[in-house]
Amino acid sequence: MGFFSTAKAAPVANPPPANEQELADVIATTRALLDDASEVDRLLRVGGEEPLTAGQVRRWLSGRDWEPARAARDLAAHAAWRAQYAPQGRVLDCEVANELAQNKVLIQGLDRNGRAVIMVLGAQHVPR
Repeated sequence: MGFFSTAKAAPVANPPPANEQELADVIATTRALLDDASEVDRLLRVGGEEPLTAGQVRRWLSGRDWEPARAARDLAAHAAWRAQYAPQGRVLDCEVANELAQNKVLIQGLDRNGRAVIMVLGAQHVPR
């Protein structure tokens, strides 16, 4: 489809819920598709994230075109990944000591709006 094309984009496979009841039904369906919702909740907490709430399920549904099966599968995989690679909710300094020693990224303080100023030195990067 070109820039000046008059053809319309294909409709979304699953349109967003039209009302609160439909949204609640889709969230309930997604939770039911999770093999073990309490285990996913536990893994999210271990990974330093918020527990499995309706809002979080809604965000995963929205990002997966409102397909409950995809959202449940991806959410469970994300929770397992997060618990394995960031068990305290962050990466510990000792786990990335070599990367820190290369001085590739330097934090220079804050700008006048209070945002972090970070300098990245690309020449310091040594690819593996």
